[in-house]
Amino acid sequence: MIKLIEEMHEKFGFKEVIADFTKEQHQGHLDLRLNMIQEEYFELCEAVDNKDAEETVDALIDIIVFAIGTLDLFDVDIDKAYSGVMQANLQKNKGVKP
Repeated sequence: MIKLIEEMHEKFGFKEVIADFTKEQHQGHLDLRLNMIQEEYFELCEAVDNKDAEETVDALIDIIVFAIGTLDLFDVDIDKAYSGVMQANLQKNKGVKP
């Protein structure tokens, strides 16, 4: 999944564009991507309400693409971050919140 998202960013030149952003532009782009994730979330809710399996899958995949894509554009080591979060999750106990 990550490789395909990197290929998409390369194809459309997203990495080069964002590399030249100011701090304010980075925040604006992050806000834009969060809005896109929120829009996909609302589409997911609608698809679930309509019991539309195809649109449910589509919305979930779009959320993944925007989430992983955002991490990639902001040069996060996705594998390292994922492993860290998952290791922390695996340390938790079901139904127990510290």
